[in-house]
Amino acid sequence: MRNGDMMRVEDRSLVQGRGRYTDDIVLENMAYAAFARSPYPHARLLSVDGSIAAGQESVLAVYTLEDYRADGCRPLPYLLPPPENRIGAAAFLPDRWPLAGGRLRHVGDPFALVVATTPEAALEAAESVVAEAAMLAPVMEMRDATRSFQPIWEDCADNVCFLHEAGDADCTAAAFGSAPHVVSGRFVVPRVSANPLEPRGCVAAYDPDSDRLTVFAGVQDVFGCRSGLATALCRTQESIDVVSPCVGGSFGLKYLDPETTAVCWAATKLRRPLKWVSSRSEAFLSDNHSRDNVTIGELAVSSKGEFLALRVRTDANVGAYAASLASASPVNNLGSLAGVYRTPAIDVRVRGIFTNTNPTGPYRGAGRPEASYVIERLVDMAARRLGLDRTEIRRRNMIRAEEMPYRTALTYTYDCGEFETVMDKALRAADWNDFERRRGRSRQDGKLRGIGISTVIERATLAWTFENVRTIARSDGRLTIVAGGSDQGQGHGTMYTQLATSWLGLSPDSIEVVEGDTRWLPSGGMTGSSRTSAMGSAALHRSVQDLLERAKPIAADHLEAHSADVEFRAGFFVVAGTDRQVALTEVFRIAAAAAPGSASGGLEGNGHYSAEVENFPNGCHVCEVEIDPETGELTFCDYVVVDDVGNVINETIVDGQLHGGIAQGIGEALMEAVRYGDDGQLMSGSFMDYAMPRAGDMCGFRTGLHPVPTATNPVGAKGAGEAGLVGALPAIVGAIVDALADYDVDHLDMPITSAKIWSAISGHCRADSPMVHEPPAE
Repeated sequence: MRNGDMMRVEDRSLVQGRGRYTDDIVLENMAYAAFARSPYPHARLLSVDGSIAAGQESVLAVYTLEDYRADGCRPLPYLLPPPENRIGAAAFLPDRWPLAGGRLRHVGDPFALVVATTPEAALEAAESVVAEAAMLAPVMEMRDATRSFQPIWEDCADNVCFLHEAGDADCTAAAFGSAPHVVSGRFVVPRVSANPLEPRGCVAAYDPDSDRLTVFAGVQDVFGCRSGLATALCRTQESIDVVSPCVGGSFGLKYLDPETTAVCWAATKLRRPLKWVSSRSEAFLSDNHSRDNVTIGELAVSSKGEFLALRVRTDANVGAYAASLASASPVNNLGSLAGVYRTPAIDVRVRGIFTNTNPTGPYRGAGRPEASYVIERLVDMAARRLGLDRTEIRRRNMIRAEEMPYRTALTYTYDCGEFETVMDKALRAADWNDFERRRGRSRQDGKLRGIGISTVIERATLAWTFENVRTIARSDGRLTIVAGGSDQGQGHGTMYTQLATSWLGLSPDSIEVVEGDTRWLPSGGMTGSSRTSAMGSAALHRSVQDLLERAKPIAADHLEAHSADVEFRAGFFVVAGTDRQVALTEVFRIAAAAAPGSASGGLEGNGHYSAEVENFPNGCHVCEVEIDPETGELTFCDYVVVDDVGNVINETIVDGQLHGGIAQGIGEALMEAVRYGDDGQLMSGSFMDYAMPRAGDMCGFRTGLHPVPTATNPVGAKGAGEAGLVGALPAIVGAIVDALADYDVDHLDMPITSAKIWSAISGHCRADSPMVHEPPAE
């Protein structure tokens, strides 16, 4: 724990096993749901036979889309539809129903819901449900989808879900036309799976007497989930409560999904509580996957290494359905392509393409890591082309602190930042200037050594989103803080407690934090886009001020003083110029005593914060690796990151966020990839086939901070939740390429496995010498 930081208040109950997750919830008379899923990647669904399942004694019901639609229910709503393109053409957004009907569009597509009295009986019965189907040719690759004679959706012949364009195409073309140097590359960001420790699941309970539906689900946005359920199930939002209990990770995965919608509908139909919890193998088949982009990037550069223009063409695989947040990653954070550089002209085009694969949605960073990867790899290539040090070409093009605020050529306006200072701090910490000595030492040991750098920026706290926080005084002198978001391990409770302690002078053990529960607030924000540190803290600040304003007259009356003469200092209301004072906790008790039957006496504060503009965390990553050329095995020697996340509320939590993001970046860069066969079957359906990083794959991460406070919120905080992953991919890949520089390798696509590294080395050896190697075992 860093000096001055509060210890995490969440951890004791979690490490002692007292956390209450979705699967821990058991309600009286509860039944269990399981889904029959498509074994086919693409087929016309002719009929569903659930007679065997329905005949089992423990089975309560077998439902299909026909049953759902017969009740007047609707498809899932789109939380974030893709924008129109330049000429105003709308995206093709097909209806996504909770259960498939008409066609099965990917392996794992749910087409029937089975309810039974035990989870084992539900799973067994679901396996007996038969789909009679006529096979159709699957379209698995984006390069085949746009010229396929087999549209995945009947009304979308070219399989293009959306086309989004941004920037200035004419200015960019003119700059490229006169540029003395152009570097280009094809960059693949592979399909990955979020794989949180806790899979998706829900418990739905319906009370027919009050016509009220209560849903327990570990989602990132309880209010968005409530709104989506109300739309799909044709109910009022007021008749639905959504509660997010403890959550074992999410990373962008856990929003309203088809399974939760179907389970909630079935619970109201059966009038008894109903639970569904995904298994790990089911998760690979049914979770939204992420990333899966192919980008052609071009950077026009002057003879002095100045960036003149950037042109980017990306195909993004949206899978078989446009998920409710399908465009979030490919489109929403394209501004990160501008990086920290003064590039005067940028032209970007993104196509979302349907394939017979799992739908894709947000994953930590949601487009920021992909964009940063493209621009930073191009910058490295430009440095190599011009014979410049990679730090020097960055320095020549970085936006200077005195130029702030700075509007880039691609939608973003940076409010503040000291990019060169951040880079210099990271270079000193990583001892960049002494690297060649370390490389020479590795060569003496028969190893290859490389160093990579990325200087990146991201958008946090999306403009025009909001957060609500309620502070409630208790008769025992305690304070309850109710926030609209939900915690999936970030440490929100610690943040809110630490801030409230510093502002109100209360002890940490007198503060309770409630999140992710629509029963406490009329509306609230979600957790995502690195927004809670800025927006939650700002809303709490306003709520605390409101609470103190309401408490002040009560304190003045108790002190027999005029309210104007009373001020608040470090936990006490004090009459100015005297020693007369009353503790805030005592004011809580006085308020409660004045209103018998009320825990708070009506004393509470409400804070609403709406972000009019975003803020922009930024940082520099330096990664150093060593490679065994005989096997391609890679070892991390050092990893340094310096970040500007604005004012830091709790440095220990920021450290944890950076470490977690870097670890996920290592997984994505070196080993993680969802694979399908040509027949459309999922080949990476378990952790036997989908590699995840472990502690032994990493080194110690050295983190540092360079806070440049933002004026976009009262606390001056920027986001930190996604920063570690945003800079990791280009730094790691850049280090590997640098280690292979003697082999004329200028780029390798992720995941860069030891076999891929060995192939790059051995390919060079076969061309230039009679050396022969056998490939190492994966």
